Amino acid sequence: MPVAHSSIRGSVRNATSEVLVAYDNNASDIEAWNVTSSGGSRPTVLASPDFTSNVIAVAGAGSFGSDQDVILAGSSPSSETSLYDLSTETRVVYNPMSSGPPVDVVSIIGGSSLTLYSDGSYETMPFDRSMGIHKTACTSILNTATAITADTYGNVYIQGTGPGFAGVVELAQATQMCTPLPLKPQKGTAAGITINPATNDLIVGDNPRSCNGGADGRLIVYPPPYTSASGTIHRLSGVGCAGLFRIDSGTTGTTYLFMLDADSGTPQIDQLECCDTMTLEGVYSGGDPSAPTTLPNTLPNG
Repeated sequence: MPVAHSSIRGSVRNATSEVLVAYDNNASDIEAWNVTSSGGSRPTVLASPDFTSNVIAVAGAGSFGSDQDVILAGSSPSSETSLYDLSTETRVVYNPMSSGPPVDVVSIIGGSSLTLYSDGSYETMPFDRSMGIHKTACTSILNTATAITADTYGNVYIQGTGPGFAGVVELAQATQMCTPLPLKPQKGTAAGITINPATNDLIVGDNPRSCNGGADGRLIVYPPPYTSASGTIHRLSGVGCAGLFRIDSGTTGTTYLFMLDADSGTPQIDQLECCDTMTLEGVYSGGDPSAPTTLPNTLPNG
């Protein structure tokens, strides 16, 4: 049974191990599992932030204690991106001037402020923590976007499609200009992207069979500079349909990749050892989780 929020809040603030966090769209709760080597099936309720009914993606934006934040991106009943502080149970809401609902988020931690990049259907929208700053970029290449991530330098990468294009573009921090990356051709449906902050390797996911029956999903790891020839392909075993994913900071001693998946239509989060083998090691289940994130989190996450 869920523990009272006050008891859980104390245990989270004083925790020394890593937790996996997701938003449960059925219960409208932020829930968490202790990260283990084999997964878990009983999430704990951290908070009920009175968010919209359809959270698409989550990103971690803090550590245990003060500024213990998660970022929520939802599409229903109105498009909304929120920064929620678990330590004070307060929420800051951003309603961007977007031409579509958010589909993914990434948090960037460093310097004197936190910047959130939220990816809408046709636009990329950077947000400052204290004020909603909107900027349109990459529309000359992309019509739709699937996922977004960032590297340790603040460069942003968007997975999406456009006229004659399906892949990843880079939005350079210095120039604010978008450039298509020369990667291996995307197969089937896109499944997300992330950056390994320890190496700045770009990890790109897709589903070659578009999740039509049986296991599907592959991940391609590109060391910088990101070129087609440098990518190493990992065909996933035990994954039903690869979805948005996050990489953690290796707090437990092992670096994991956490991926949203569906087992016979039931959402779950897969845990893969990252990043040499991408072996499936465990599953986290219970409720209706959105894309995952982890706490503590002091690295670009998305």
